[in-house]
Amino acid sequence: AATFCDFSKCVLPKCRCGGEDIPGGLTIDQTPQIVVLTFDGGVRDSNFNIYKQFLNNIYKNPNGCPIRATFFVTHANTIYENVKSLHDNGHEIADHSLTDRTPDTWWKTQNIEKIGVSDVKGWRSPFLAIGENTYKILSNRGFLYSSSISLVKGQRWWPYTMDYLNKNLPDLCPNCPRSKFFTYNSVTKGSQLSDSYPGLWEVPLNQWDDGTTSYTCSYFDACFRSLVDGDSDSVYKLFMDNFQKFYKDRKQPFTAFGHGAFFDHPSYTWRIEGFMKFLREILNLPDVYFVTVSQAIQWVQQPTPLHQLKDFKPWQC
Repeated sequence: AATFCDFSKCVLPKCRCGGEDIPGGLTIDQTPQIVVLTFDGGVRDSNFNIYKQFLNNIYKNPNGCPIRATFFVTHANTIYENVKSLHDNGHEIADHSLTDRTPDTWWKTQNIEKIGVSDVKGWRSPFLAIGENTYKILSNRGFLYSSSISLVKGQRWWPYTMDYLNKNLPDLCPNCPRSKFFTYNSVTKGSQLSDSYPGLWEVPLNQWDDGTTSYTCSYFDACFRSLVDGDSDSVYKLFMDNFQKFYKDRKQPFTAFGHGAFFDHPSYTWRIEGFMKFLREILNLPDVYFVTVSQAIQWVQQPTPLHQLKDFKPWQC
């Protein structure tokens, strides 16, 4: 069984306790503002054409390399030639299977390897429903990370490993039968995974604020209450207001996690326009980098000051 994280034993690059502290003891000024843009679901022609509007090798990070995103792909409604194109252009393909297949068989049964995508190493649980068995499979099959645990409002964590329990982690499943997926922890007074999964990273879903109420959301497309139909500035404001919460804190990775359906309708051009305005504005900042989930983890493993990032190999192109 896992014990609570020991900061003296859990050290980078192989282990990190969960929390908001900047990896490597860097100052805020030395730290890049990582933006992790991800999309869940099938990659069909309609949303693929939308992705190409901003993932077109025109928009670039300060090191001169094109911005990158991560796609948690399901088999349903996916055209695999589009997946191959995204992968060939440097974007990360990860697993988000919506069936009862286990993570380790997904890309084999769906011919992912046949289109040249052989490096699937990330997982997001369907509907963010997690349990002990999933993490056992991920660990046994050599996955690098999961991105399935939602934090609570006000928590903004960096990626961390599953070697240990974390005292400040919220109840992972408030309504779960205590014996089914999790172990009830008397210290945190909530459900936690009971086993240790050394070297398996978790990239948590930091909460967004919808801007109008106390409502928060794990996905940006669930934060719709502040959006005004047809008003691109309301989309811009949603993204920018949430970005600033990270940028003005400890520069924890800005987790812009969503679904392609947010943009994927002929009447939603105003949403694309608002997002593109946000994208262009923050890319004018000298410390903002759009990277894949795996690239974000690589930086956490090897914290590199901002002025040295142009020579940071994992982010080069």
